[in-house]
Amino acid sequence: MGTANMHRNIIRNQRSHSREILAENLGISNIARDVALLHHERADGTGYPLGLAGDEINIIGKMSAIVDVYDALASVRVYKDACDP
Repeated sequence: MGTANMHRNIIRNQRSHSREILAENLGISNIARDVALLHHERADGTGYPLGLAGDEINIIGKMSAIVDVYDALASVRVYKDACDP
């Protein structure tokens, strides 16, 4: 497996790992857990880590995906400049 693919898999799997870590902390709400797990799910089923589609994604997952994309567009990355909010 190439380095890029290995890094992509690590990034994709971190959502499942973060949910497991959050589940161990009783003070973390279910909403926070859903944000951690679902913010890369997409309505057409192409997201990850679960590949959920449409109504399989709860409202928290849908909202957190919008926020995540906005943040990605409005933030400076090593590979791109930020878009003007």
